[in-house]
Amino acid sequence: MGSGTGRAEKIVPAAQNAAGCQMVIAIESLRREQESGLKVLDWGRVMAEGAAGETARSHAPPADVAGWIAALGRRDTACIIYTSGTGGAPKGVMLSHGAMLANCYSAYRLLYGLGLGRERFLSFLPLSHSYEHTAGQFLPLSIGAEIYYAEGVETLGADMIAARPTIITAVPRLYEVLRRRILAGVERQSPSRRRLFERTLELGLRAHENPGGFTFGERLTNAALGALVRRKVAARFGGRLKAFVSGGAPLSYDVAAFFTALGVRVLQGYGQTEAAPVVSCNPPADNRLGTVGPPLEGVEVRIAEDGEILVRGPSGFKSYWNLPAETDKAFTDGWFKPGDIGNLDAIQPLSHYTVSETDSPWSHQGHRFGAHQFREEMDDTLTYVTWFAAGLRIIDIKDPANPEEVGYFIPEPGRGKNAPQTNDVEMDSRGLLY
Repeated sequence: MGSGTGRAEKIVPAAQNAAGCQMVIAIESLRREQESGLKVLDWGRVMAEGAAGETARSHAPPADVAGWIAALGRRDTACIIYTSGTGGAPKGVMLSHGAMLANCYSAYRLLYGLGLGRERFLSFLPLSHSYEHTAGQFLPLSIGAEIYYAEGVETLGADMIAARPTIITAVPRLYEVLRRRILAGVERQSPSRRRLFERTLELGLRAHENPGGFTFGERLTNAALGALVRRKVAARFGGRLKAFVSGGAPLSYDVAAFFTALGVRVLQGYGQTEAAPVVSCNPPADNRLGTVGPPLEGVEVRIAEDGEILVRGPSGFKSYWNLPAETDKAFTDGWFKPGDIGNLDAIQPLSHYTVSETDSPWSHQGHRFGAHQFREEMDDTLTYVTWFAAGLRIIDIKDPANPEEVGYFIPEPGRGKNAPQTNDVEMDSRGLLY
């Protein structure tokens, strides 16, 4: 683990209570050697012991590392990434080398329309996130791009200016934060500058939605605003940005339209950890706001009779780690069932922050499951609490067949450990069980 000593110190006690866990390897030293039968090693010691041959076992690589690598095939497991658990208990997704390579190649084919050259990615998400794992790490490596790592959301503005990225991959939350910061800055400007900004948004969005609908005067005005406003916005992002790529959650149309009007291309995609993870994304040449674009090259998508998205292709996962029954349930006739609803014109997952009843299954945060499974996953839970735009929605699920919305909790701005800083902020997908 490598998420900082603070989080690691909390994980180690949990690992001590986990059946079958005998060793923890930490990137940073935790200053503890052995506790309650749990062996804790730091990364430096593991590497040293490996070099000295002290950890040689039957599964260790042979002395001929080149031969060991050559023996690996595309079907061999490359990694195990755990799902977030929003649709039930987290599951270990086994991804093969071939699946990840196929996803990287398809993503490269999609981004080729940007005019790829000496690209520079700015990485913001944790590398344990399946989206960042591929789109922010292995994709850049596969095309020979540079990767700069942001220090945090507080320093993101300075990081973008310093790194001067050409591509940024992130979740909608980041783009919402950037939009809010830009609008806050505009509010501090003079009335005349605010009017210029508003006119830029108006004409910029119209130019995207109806390129041929301008009068001669509007074309001149829009071009002038490009120099007066959009160029300054581009400079705040480092001056070389070709695209924001959004995934991991639905991106609101307003946020996508905002950046598009300011001359910043936003490509929204859709994926699942089980698909390594990208399933579809808007191509640069046909970017339709409010959709997640067509499937990537080599990926097939169809819609079941009940509206559920079905996916198959070379980037699909092998199985869930030690969960053969769960693996079987995830497929129908060879098609993976991610649990999201969509249509062929715009494969759009259900809106987050809702718990609603459909004709037969339940739906929460884009994931579908039957009432029995709902009860099984939350057997000892009396109340389900989710963030929505302004606060908390509280659902009583003592009887899964007859849920009851029992109340709302709307905090004051900035109050509470996980409360939104302002009441108009759409929170990231997050579920809390009490």
